[in-house]
Amino acid sequence: MSTEEHGIIGIRTVTITLIGLMGVLNELQAGTHQSVSIATLITFCEVAREEGRTPTELGRHLRMPDSTISRQLTDLGDRDRNHNPGFGLVVGRRDLQDRRMWRYELTPKGRRFLQKVLGQTTMITIEKKG
Repeated sequence: MSTEEHGIIGIRTVTITLIGLMGVLNELQAGTHQSVSIATLITFCEVAREEGRTPTELGRHLRMPDSTISRQLTDLGDRDRNHNPGFGLVVGRRDLQDRRMWRYELTPKGRRFLQKVLGQTTMITIEKKG
């Protein structure tokens, strides 16, 4: 297969993945009055990758300011930054050793949403191999 053909397959794979993820995001957004940014989705995935991290730890890993991470975590929680219903995908819990810090983990709804996101990427991987 030529380099150009590999590039076309790669673009097709990315396009199909994004279309699938858009469907998952649209389903999530239907229950709220807000949209999900790519950065917020990345923050969600990073919480899922290693639960129990603080906003500072997440921000350092993602190279985003703490204030941005905090806003995204708030929106991903049960209430958004404007006190409207949030997405309910993550929950913050006070650190038992240092009560000033919050550690974030997925809610049951967040775990279901993660499975949908992973399902989209798994479908693409299978299609690409086949």
